[in-house]
Amino acid sequence: MKERFSRLARARVGFQPRGAVKHNEQGEVAAVQMGNVSEGKITYEQLPRMNLPQADVRDFITDGDILFRSRGTSYTVAVVPPDFLRRVEKLLSVPTYSRLAFSAADAPPLRGVVAVAPLFVIEWHSRRVSTDYLTWFLNREETQKYFAANAHGSYTASVSIQTLNELEVIVPPLEIQKRIVEADALMKDEARITLELLAKKEQWLQATLNDILKKEMR
Repeated sequence: MKERFSRLARARVGFQPRGAVKHNEQGEVAAVQMGNVSEGKITYEQLPRMNLPQADVRDFITDGDILFRSRGTSYTVAVVPPDFLRRVEKLLSVPTYSRLAFSAADAPPLRGVVAVAPLFVIEWHSRRVSTDYLTWFLNREETQKYFAANAHGSYTASVSIQTLNELEVIVPPLEIQKRIVEADALMKDEARITLELLAKKEQWLQATLNDILKKEMR
């Protein structure tokens, strides 16, 4: 069964601050940018804090939201993990990069986290499709080809909300969605383990070859 994305989920353009994103130690809002979303994950170790009094609670991202990279050569997505705000606030309480003469204890509590445009925020979806399956479907190769073919822009190509809304999503039963997601996770785990084993094998081989050379030099 196929459904248009717009019938399954609601997407909005990320927060658009006035001016460039600049870190402010006293900022009450953290900002997720395009560079923080890659390979299906969100990195949040060094998110900038900003003063955004105009930011409303409706602008903040929450657990389970999906962030979509709408510009560039990759249009992948990532899910906002559980306890995201708590994790971000905990990390930002540790002095880093520009916080040389700043006491982390002086920082105000975070009001929330925004995803900055050109990120899109997919903030709601039908009960007929799981978050994990929708994320997998958006990241799969065929869907990425659709986005690339429909992206526009003379300098940097970008995908519009309309293009996202018009995407035809294959919606199998929830049990099948679960199996697809589990199979994909197993494949990725296997690929990771294989790479780790290959790296260890290469280290062993190099060490063995170095030992041989050392013996020949005696």
